[in-house]
Amino acid sequence: MSFLTKNSVFHKLIAFSADLDLPKTFRSDLFTHDRKFIEDHPDAVFVWMLYNSGTHVVRIDDPLFNRCGERFVGELVHCVHSTFETDGGQLFFVDGRLGTVTSCKDLAHVIRYITAYFAEIATEESK
Repeated sequence: MSFLTKNSVFHKLIAFSADLDLPKTFRSDLFTHDRKFIEDHPDAVFVWMLYNSGTHVVRIDDPLFNRCGERFVGELVHCVHSTFETDGGQLFFVDGRLGTVTSCKDLAHVIRYITAYFAEIATEESK
């Protein structure tokens, strides 16, 4: 699936951005950096953070993170999110393999998705 089709991950991120009227500044984060990331890694699994002052992507399917484990990735997401928590943002869990973007109500919610992803990886590796 092209990363620009109506049901693509990128289109879904744009829709959430429009619905939340975010980001207010640094819109190039979404339309330049995030777009390029998705174009280069269409099947990536990542946490997307949308704030007044831009966006952040934490790719959790990076092979380095797979070796470090879910706790490291969870702590990384927590650190990045807490840095910008006062900037009025929203967390999303994105699975490019499935083309899904899930709005997460809080950090604990996104951590549950990260834990499930690492459980899936462990199951696949044990086969």
